[in-house]
Amino acid sequence: MKVSILRTHSDDCENKYLSLMCLGYDVDVIRYDDRPHDRHDEVIEHVRKFAPDAIVYIGAIEGLHDRPTLRPDKLKQLRDIAKTIHICGDACDFPWWPFLETYDKEECFDVQVSIDGNYETPLVNFKNGMIKLTPTDPKLFKPRNWHERDIFAAFAGGHGHGERRDLISCLTASMDVQWIRNTTQTNLCESMGRTKISINHSMNGTGDKDHVKGRVVETGFARACLLEKKNKHTSRWFKPGIDYIQYDGVKDAARKLEWAKNNLPEVEKIAMNMNVKMHAEHHPAVFWSDVFEKAGVI
Repeated sequence: MKVSILRTHSDDCENKYLSLMCLGYDVDVIRYDDRPHDRHDEVIEHVRKFAPDAIVYIGAIEGLHDRPTLRPDKLKQLRDIAKTIHICGDACDFPWWPFLETYDKEECFDVQVSIDGNYETPLVNFKNGMIKLTPTDPKLFKPRNWHERDIFAAFAGGHGHGERRDLISCLTASMDVQWIRNTTQTNLCESMGRTKISINHSMNGTGDKDHVKGRVVETGFARACLLEKKNKHTSRWFKPGIDYIQYDGVKDAARKLEWAKNNLPEVEKIAMNMNVKMHAEHHPAVFWSDVFEKAGVI
């Protein structure tokens, strides 16, 4: 099957199209935010020539994104070519809501998919809405055996703000915690495969809600143990104490790390539970099969 991927400049798009490529699909990737609106017909024509069976549009909010995004009339032209799927990385984030509602009203997509695992979004009321977790190619990860992992705990990603910033600053200063930042996807996956505990903060982009970040999925495929901020969204998908360890605030995170140092066999068991569940329920084969079926592609 042939799939067109419409992406932005963001490196965060890479995992989405790699998750399709790893399944053997014939994937063509084109950027749409590298040209003004009056040249977006070029994107339409490029897709038309490729003649895909499905089109995946990785969305962005114009204004906040600070680069041109496809307007509804162009998105509808894409839908005339093939079944179209909108991938939204932060659908619980309220700045997205007017766009999601406009896309629904204008019938721009066959399916709109939130990949942040949070059901507090207008998408849940759309006939063509879906809530999933970030599609990720598991082959990117080369997990080491538990006894060969040389990083006790790590926090991967940007510094952020609020409690996320405080968490990184506190734990990296006083605990045996590394901060993996400004790295390529390959280096990130390699580092996570060397890590026993992957620390995550569930805050969304605006900072007003929690969601299930892509780091949760990556941790599972890296076969590391997730240390996640307590929130109702992650616990909707996974079981605290069974699939991951949760903390409530910076001080509690430090206490949980101290506990983990003295209970590494239990930590390894939790990591394995998450890895098994990730492959069974959130492998890209499962993700794209569900999405393509909803879109009417298969």
